[in-house]
Amino acid sequence: MDGEEQAATRSLVLSVCDLKQMGDSPPARIAAQSVVIGTRLYLYGGADESLFHDEVFLLEIEQMKWSKLEAKGPGARMGHTMCAVQDPPRLLVFGGAQSGEMLSDQTQANAAQNVRLPAPFLAGRCSAVGDLQFFDVASCQWTRAPDLDGAPSPRYFHAAALVQQEGSTRFLVHGGLGKIMNYSEICTFWM
Repeated sequence: MDGEEQAATRSLVLSVCDLKQMGDSPPARIAAQSVVIGTRLYLYGGADESLFHDEVFLLEIEQMKWSKLEAKGPGARMGHTMCAVQDPPRLLVFGGAQSGEMLSDQTQANAAQNVRLPAPFLAGRCSAVGDLQFFDVASCQWTRAPDLDGAPSPRYFHAAALVQQEGSTRFLVHGGLGKIMNYSEICTFWM
């Protein structure tokens, strides 16, 4: 192996350790979202066997200390997306599923085929939401963005990314499930 090939070859070493956590840690849940801003991890939403969650938890990574933030949220949800906006520091949350209307027959059929979903899904009672929410990490305040023409349809279990380049910011949303169908298009919010 010559020097050039050696320089291009790298080893990836992964290790797992059980980190001791302190504070008010969140209970077990699925379909929550988390993002990191600086040395802080924020966790929002999700569901357990019986209910959807609306809390925001903060993990101070350097101390491994959890705290539950006092914030009146936009409504308990799971299957949403969340991205970190760096300046000013805030969380951007789109969509998700909330308790409510009946799901489509196809979604209920999928749940009946032993797909492990939380109890609210198995009962067939949730609805997709399509709101765009901001959480200001300094003030712990939620703000709903105004409804936009051409915004994506309400959905959950979708993917999203925040793209910042040359002074503009785009929020991209792809796929997901809605009340009636699965989505495959990609949508953009210009911010």
